[in-house]
Amino acid sequence: MKTTTETMGAITVAYTPETFPALWETSIAKPTCPPNGALIRTLGGGLCGTDVEKIQQQKVPEGTILGHEMVGEIIELGAEYTPDSTNPETHFTVGDRLVIAHHVPCGTCHFCINGSPSSCEAFKKSNLSPGGFASFFAVSQGHLHHTCFKVPSHIATREAACTEPLACVLRAVRRVGSVKNGSVAVVGLGFIGLLASQTFQLEGWQVLGLDLNPQRLALADVAGYCHAVAHPSQQESQWQSWLATLPTQKVDVVCLTVVNEATLALALRLVRNGGKLLLMAGQGKSAIGIDPNALYYREIDVVTSYSPALEDLQRAFELITTRTISLTPLLTHPLLIEQFTEGFRAYTQGEAVKVIFSFAEDGALV
Repeated sequence: MKTTTETMGAITVAYTPETFPALWETSIAKPTCPPNGALIRTLGGGLCGTDVEKIQQQKVPEGTILGHEMVGEIIELGAEYTPDSTNPETHFTVGDRLVIAHHVPCGTCHFCINGSPSSCEAFKKSNLSPGGFASFFAVSQGHLHHTCFKVPSHIATREAACTEPLACVLRAVRRVGSVKNGSVAVVGLGFIGLLASQTFQLEGWQVLGLDLNPQRLALADVAGYCHAVAHPSQQESQWQSWLATLPTQKVDVVCLTVVNEATLALALRLVRNGGKLLLMAGQGKSAIGIDPNALYYREIDVVTSYSPALEDLQRAFELITTRTISLTPLLTHPLLIEQFTEGFRAYTQGEAVKVIFSFAEDGALV
C-alpha cells in the first residue's frame, strides 16, 4: 500500500522483560486511501484477549500494530468505491461513524459455503491496514460491503466496539444448537463469559456462572447475567445444589472461556452424558492432555468457536444498537490510547472486565 510522509500515532508490539507493549509511538507512516476502499480515523477500540496473548507469547513480529475491535470515522472514500447494489446500508459517506470487523471471507470457497468462514484463505489474508491501534487505518471495499456498519447516534463508540466479540459469542451459541430446557455452565466470567451468559439467557437457557474472581461473580449476580453464580471450589455446595434442580443433575453444555487442566476437569464433572464442551479460548503454548475415553464413552461433543461469520456480525450489531445486550456494566476501563500500558496491566492482572481505548481528538471517551 502506498503511504504518505505524514506520520501517525500507533501502539506497536515491543517485547520488554515484562512483555508489556511499548508506549505511544509516532513513527508509523499514515496510509493513503485505497482506490475502492476508505481511510478511517480511529475513534475507539477494545483490547481483546488475543491481542494480549500475541504480545505475551510473542506470536507476532516486534513492531506489529494490533487492534481489531474498532470504531472509526470515514475521512476519505476511494474514487472507485461502489456500494453493494444489494445492500443500501453500504452507501457510506465521509463523516460516517462505522464499526469495523477486520476479516472478510470470500463467501464462495468450500470453507465458506460449508459454514467455516474463519478457515477461508481470503478471511485469513484480509485485515485492517496497518492495524486498529493506530490513529488511521485503511479498509477495502470488501470490508465496507460486509463487515462495516454505520453506528447510530444513540450508541456510544465504546458500545459499538463490542460488536466483533459479541459476534464471536453468537457464533459459539449457534454452533452449540438448541437444547430443550437447556442448561449451561459458563466457566470464566470475563468479558466473553459475561456476554455468553447473557446470550444463552436470551436463547432461553438456564445459566450457572463460575469464576475465581469475587468481583466478577458479584457483577454477574447483581446484573442478573446468570441464574446462579459460584466460586468453583469455595462454594461447591452452592453449585451442586443448583445442579440438583436439573433433569440430569448436570448441565447440557459447559462453556469454557478459560482452558486449562483444572477447567477441563471441572467441565467433565459438570457436563451430562451426551452433552457438549464449548471451547471459546485457546491454551497458550503448552498442550493439555485429556483422556479420550472421558469423551468417547460418555458421548461428549467438543465444539469450538474462534471467529464470527458475517451473519453473526449483523446480529451482534442489531443486539447492541437495540441495547438487547447489557454492555455498560462490563466496560470497566474506558481509557485514552496513551494509557495503553495501564489498560494492558489491568487486563492481565484481572482487574478489568473490558478495556476500551479512546482515540477522540478532544480526549473525550465517546
